[in-house]
Amino acid sequence: MEPGINQALILIVYVSILVELTLLHVPSVASTYQLFFYSDKTDNGPLMVRVKRWPAWIKIPLLFIPTLISVILYLLPLLFVFLPVSQSWFNVIHVGVSVQYAGWGIVIIGRILAIFSVLQIRKSNSQLGNQFSLKTKGLFRLSRNPILLGMYITYLGWLVLFPNWIMGLGFIVYFVNMHFRILLEEDFLQQKFGDNFKNYLQGTNRYF
Repeated sequence: MEPGINQALILIVYVSILVELTLLHVPSVASTYQLFFYSDKTDNGPLMVRVKRWPAWIKIPLLFIPTLISVILYLLPLLFVFLPVSQSWFNVIHVGVSVQYAGWGIVIIGRILAIFSVLQIRKSNSQLGNQFSLKTKGLFRLSRNPILLGMYITYLGWLVLFPNWIMGLGFIVYFVNMHFRILLEEDFLQQKFGDNFKNYLQGTNRYF
């Protein structure tokens, strides 16, 4: 695939991520910022309370560093496309055109899933603080976390396009870190919505 096409596609993808994180931002009670600042809110579940009470020397290696690693590795494809020589620094395996098309297809599917999920959740929720309803319709009827599932799929697309062991290990770090955040959010939602969330949990898978 021509370098110019790769550059155009990757700019579109990262602009979509930037728009999602800024203009369409969906706050998370399990974000690194939220977890570093403890508050005695009644809708915090027991797991959330325990993690927020961790001292900084535990939070930094278990919460902050994995998040930082995930962000850096998620941005590596930008470096690979606009500074091709960097691919040799990370021992990126060069793939054929057909694999590149497949990789871009996976990336685009991931982004479409994430964006449509964000639009659905923001359609019915103000996302002001913790004042929101439990979303169980649309894509959220098929998956409890379609936004994150879209991000996972996008990362896997990057691995198809730029296979290397660092991003491969990084995906494990990313998945474990985000899965733990999901467990914290579920703890919060169970406390906030009670039986409604319990019924949703039993009828809809966490990812797919």
